[in-house]
Amino acid sequence: MGSISEFKTYYLALLLVLVVCLIPIWSVDYPGLTDYPNHLVRGYVLAHYYENPLWQQRYSVDLTPLPNLAIDLFVVPMQRFLPLLVCGKLFLSVAAALYVFGCSALGKAIAGKPNWLAVVCALTFYYSELLKGLVNFVFGIAVFLCVFAFWLRVRNRMSPIAFALCALLSVVAFLSHLSSFVLLSVACSTVAFLDFVR
Repeated sequence: MGSISEFKTYYLALLLVLVVCLIPIWSVDYPGLTDYPNHLVRGYVLAHYYENPLWQQRYSVDLTPLPNLAIDLFVVPMQRFLPLLVCGKLFLSVAAALYVFGCSALGKAIAGKPNWLAVVCALTFYYSELLKGLVNFVFGIAVFLCVFAFWLRVRNRMSPIAFALCALLSVVAFLSHLSSFVLLSVACSTVAFLDFVR
């Protein structure tokens, strides 16, 4: 990607893809994702747990850091400021943004420059797992794309700050969804092994 105009066109196309991904989220009252309402209900119960004695009798809050908490960590605190449905849509929007710009960052980390194939890949945000409502998995994949791209960029010049940031981002990947952490581990290990062999 040589000229400044091509560079601007690339990022404009990337922004357009993000808008295309956001339209289905914000153009309806309830995004038609199968398991998504269950996540919202759990987030609502967690946010209002201590206000309802019946919930306290029937449920117990488990604060174990499980590898499937992305929407809970986002929606529960956000309900202090915004309605539940808006919180859910904001979470989906953040997932879409991470996915789109994660595709771009990974393409740039691999090719050394912005890669038009990343724009096409970003259009795959609405794949079957999202339509099933597996929003933590989708968010985790988006986090994986971003973290792996960052690791690829800094792996050959790893400073203590970059190492600490990689460790912190790995924890974020783990808490988002186990698949994100596993993919990150496999991808980083594979690249590190190939670097070692070379």
